[in-house]
Amino acid sequence: MLHPMELLPRPSNQRVAIAGEDRISELPDDVLVSILEKLGNTRQAVATSVLSRRWLHLPWRIRRPFLSIFQFLPRSARAGGEDGLKNLQQRDLDRAIPPFVRAAMAFLASPTATHCLALRFLLTTRRTTSSSTPCATSFSPRARG
Repeated sequence: MLHPMELLPRPSNQRVAIAGEDRISELPDDVLVSILEKLGNTRQAVATSVLSRRWLHLPWRIRRPFLSIFQFLPRSARAGGEDGLKNLQQRDLDRAIPPFVRAAMAFLASPTATHCLALRFLLTTRRTTSSSTPCATSFSPRARG
């Protein structure tokens, strides 16, 4: 029985994909960055980039990275979604803020093509998280004086 790929016409110099062969890494960096941008979650894009040494620099080329404090909170605090902050404890927020700030600073310090960094964070008083208000902002790191 013929393999379906054998039915397709192809130039004699074109290889047929072998099961398990890594064809995605053959794509140009611009295409890979576009794929990472379509994930919609910059933290996922960074996590995905560790799959290959060649990809490690790609997240820093995302043109409009978006970071949300909610991506850095423990799963238990995210259970109600961004609108259900009833389970949010101050200690959860205290643990989430340092990696969130480090990630934002890393994108701002990156010498590559970031055009706009979008951030979603919480405005809260130090004493309570029960009145936390989700806020978002975006700005261009290149517009700094």
